Amino acid sequence: MFTTTYDAQTSKYTFSLGRTIYPSSAGGLYQTDQVRGQYDKDFTQRLHFTGAIRIFRDRNVSGVVNDNYRNYGTGNLRVQYMLTQRLFVATAYTYVYQKYRFDLNSADANVINVSFGYRGLDRQR
Repeated sequence: MFTTTYDAQTSKYTFSLGRTIYPSSAGGLYQTDQVRGQYDKDFTQRLHFTGAIRIFRDRNVSGVVNDNYRNYGTGNLRVQYMLTQRLFVATAYTYVYQKYRFDLNSADANVINVSFGYRGLDRQR
């Protein structure tokens, strides 16, 4: 896995690229290739935006022959507003895409949520 980050005064860019190889329950090996990008921006001291995209490709490397590899992706947009120094309200939109080569279980989904939360004290030095 390779990850790099560019940190500016009010924004941050993160990019990751990698490959994971892991065993399956059927005794074979699977490989997952992944690309991820994320952008964070502080518009004000209270208003924060995050945008991210992540793309995967799963495929069988050895073991049980299965040519039905999967492409999978997610996109996420999130806005957070600090109501007080510790309390916040946030809203997010997530899009999920899944496509199999042969299987009919390919799908996509849209998720919207609103959350309220508490952010604890920062780490003491």
